Amino acid sequence: MTINVAETIRKFMGWCPNTTMGKSKSSQQIDFANTSLKPSGIMNKRNSERTIVGLIPFFAILVFTYHIGQLLWGIILVALVFWLFMLADCLQRSTDRFPGKGEYDKVIWSIALIFLNFIGAVLYYCLVRIQDNRTKIS
Repeated sequence: MTINVAETIRKFMGWCPNTTMGKSKSSQQIDFANTSLKPSGIMNKRNSERTIVGLIPFFAILVFTYHIGQLLWGIILVALVFWLFMLADCLQRSTDRFPGKGEYDKVIWSIALIFLNFIGAVLYYCLVRIQDNRTKIS
């Protein structure tokens, strides 16, 4: 099967209305039956080296992203456990043990922990829990 590329494009684009499909005036023809993209079945040394060199970075990236994924799940798990401990500490703490000693400190910190998640837990740890430990020591 042979297609005249230039004339086919002209015909489709309307550049040459008198051209008929399949007419071969141009030397730019593609023979789909005898394409050079068919595998030859022969693997020489250069092709095999290219294949190996191409596969090494692929598998390295695959292994690296797998381990990074495992690491990220571990970090997310630690952050979740830390957040749950800070939320439990806030809910179990009496209102007079908060640094501000206000009436609504427990409610405010509980809402902050729920909506700010890990950031709220870090803030709670730095501003409430460490402050309470310092007052117990002195």
